[in-house]
Amino acid sequence: MKEEDQLGGPARRERAISTAVDAVFALLILGIAVGLLTMGVSYGQTQDSDRESTRADHTAETLLSSTVTTEYSIQPVSTEPEFEAGNVGSETAYTRVVHGTPADLLADAAVTNARFDEPSLWDNTGQLTVTGQSYEDALAESVYVRMLPAESKFNMTAVWRPYENSSVLGTASAGDSPPSNKEVHSVTTTVPSGMEPVEPDASRDFDAWGDAIARSIVDGYFPERASNLSLEQRGLERELTVYRYKRFETFLENDVDLGDRTTNGGPLNRSTANSAEANDRLVDALGDRIATELANEYDDPSDVEAGVQASEVEITVRVWDE
Repeated sequence: MKEEDQLGGPARRERAISTAVDAVFALLILGIAVGLLTMGVSYGQTQDSDRESTRADHTAETLLSSTVTTEYSIQPVSTEPEFEAGNVGSETAYTRVVHGTPADLLADAAVTNARFDEPSLWDNTGQLTVTGQSYEDALAESVYVRMLPAESKFNMTAVWRPYENSSVLGTASAGDSPPSNKEVHSVTTTVPSGMEPVEPDASRDFDAWGDAIARSIVDGYFPERASNLSLEQRGLERELTVYRYKRFETFLENDVDLGDRTTNGGPLNRSTANSAEANDRLVDALGDRIATELANEYDDPSDVEAGVQASEVEITVRVWDE
């Protein structure tokens, strides 16, 4: 499983699929087996189409319930201006290995790949961390190898959008691009993102909603206890944590100042490490940006709740025959 400082993504609780989730997947696959035969064009009633749908069902089941192991490197972070590579020992320190279902791991990659792409809200656009792309690429290859020799083509896509029409968006995919000239079967489900759910509260105004969503996002990326321990260490784990904080600050630089690694009394200083203070500063600034976006999107704050999904990643599996 992915460790919380490996990718620059959120800390993950151990991601073994629970009995409840297994049951959901079982129902999903059963639903595919029953429902896919009724989808699509008229030849779906033929024996050939029956066999094709069965192969599609098996492909989807494998992607949702099997496990893969992926090895990759986060060394691209070493050239980032916010990262101090001199504090890292050997190049092998950048190697990471993760193990889990393709759905879970792709969800991790999507959250890690989050982009802040609304120029009117963010001072800089781009990914929160460069480590996500190498992870996604390696994972896509592992999933492809796991599926060989598949009789059906497939695509699995993960999308993390913490609130409706959010300019904060994370995506990751594995497999081929779905064709426009073939019948494509699909199933969609959700898996945890690693962020805490935003509790409903009918009394919230846009500012309060912005702060609540920001708290879920910031504490998901920077869990207080684990982040503080990393800030107090030496070496790679500390540098990764500082890098992620500084990257987040970059998107909010007009509204937040975390100082640097040596700022006296600063939250990122090793001797005065204070992840709670750093998180509070980020939440205040991020909450203001989100509140602005929500006010532009909705007429009434009571409409916000239905679109908040920071704690979930949507997984869509598409399968088709060659």
